[in-house]
Amino acid sequence: LRVLQGLPLERIVTHTRRLSRLAVQSGRDTLVAGDAAGGVLRLDPVTGPPEALIPPTQPALLRSVKALAISPDGRRVAAAGYAGTITLWQADGPLRKIENEESQELVTLDLAFSPDGSTIASVSTTHLLVLHDLASGRRRALATGMATTRLAFSPDGRRLAVGDEKGTVKLLPLQAGAALAVASGGTSEVVTLMYSGDGRLLLAAFEDGIVERYDPQSGRKVDRADVREYGRLTAAALAPDGDT
Repeated sequence: LRVLQGLPLERIVTHTRRLSRLAVQSGRDTLVAGDAAGGVLRLDPVTGPPEALIPPTQPALLRSVKALAISPDGRRVAAAGYAGTITLWQADGPLRKIENEESQELVTLDLAFSPDGSTIASVSTTHLLVLHDLASGRRRALATGMATTRLAFSPDGRRLAVGDEKGTVKLLPLQAGAALAVASGGTSEVVTLMYSGDGRLLLAAFEDGIVERYDPQSGRKVDRADVREYGRLTAAALAPDGDT
């Protein structure tokens, strides 16, 4: 596992508000950014200036964007913050509100689109993991048995990887089957979970500066990197080839 640390190659955009969350469209150069006022921008360093997808001060977000996800085809963006509602931007339709939970006191920690873009998975500070079917509006709660903080769909859509506050990583079946425990060596909160583009590897990054890769079929650890010298880790990303 190669770890890249260093100075930025270029400034993509200068924004007047503090950015609170970033999400990258898999296999493409496009990324979206959520800001401290609840706004969401789409940034493409090739095609030109940033595009506002969700205006700031959305009542459903209530302050900064805390969770952000792009659908695999790039035609939908989901954002959530300090309230029990997900705001969905759609390329072919108006903004849509998806009710997450009744409580308006929670913070949404993470969001993920299924590979076909039909479902959004969400997890909040109550650690309740919910699958939202975008076509029917139905909600399905999944029991994880852990204080989940991060999640990621497998590329084939058959499993959901989840990580918790204590460094535990599991693979949950979305149909029939048993959960698979991953041989995680982390002892602090999972801050990123991400599959390689071909699904052969799963990356987990931990707040204390440890980054690990696993074989998602067996749960076996493949390798790890120690970046604790750089301080607290807040996020990581895996290149499409899974090696960097």
